[in-house]
Order: sequence, then C-alpha cells, then structure tokens
Amino acid sequence: MMIELYVERQKFEGKKIEYAAWLNGLYVMRAIGSAFSKKVKYPNKPIVNEDDEENESVVVDETIEYTDEELAAMRSQAMEALRKNLRKRKKVE
Repeated sequence: MMIELYVERQKFEGKKIEYAAWLNGLYVMRAIGSAFSKKVKYPNKPIVNEDDEENESVVVDETIEYTDEELAAMRSQAMEALRKNLRKRKKVE
C-alpha cells in the first residue's frame, strides 16, 4: 500500500514538473515573439490564475483558451517528441 502511494506521488510530482516546464516554455515563446514582432505581446499578468479553481483552462492568448484535454494532448506530443529524440541519441552513442 505504501509503495503504491509513493509511486502515485512520484507520478504526480513528475506531471507538475512537466507542466511547469511547459508553462515556462510558453512564457519564453511569448518573450521571444514580443522581441521580434509588435503583434505579439508578453502577458501583463500570469497566464494561469491559481486563485481561479473553477476555470479549468489556461488562457494563452486573449482569444484562445486551451482546455485541460488540449493541454494534456500538447504535453503528450511533447513527451513523445522527447522520447524519439532520446532514442535517436542512444542510437548515435
């Protein structure tokens, strides 16, 4: 029982880290975009409002909202790309 709880907690912590990395990348993308284009604006306030637990989506742009399912799909795609990259590196070594 304790082992399952530990494994579950580790998975949850991994997902939190993965989401934080994704969100950081989003901020970097917006920062770079705003440096090269006047059309792209860096967010004035945090993209994710932690106080708003009722809203289960992340506002990335004023006109675009991503649902939890869409964000999960994006994370899944990113993880698959990472796995492919790691497999290629192992083959090279």
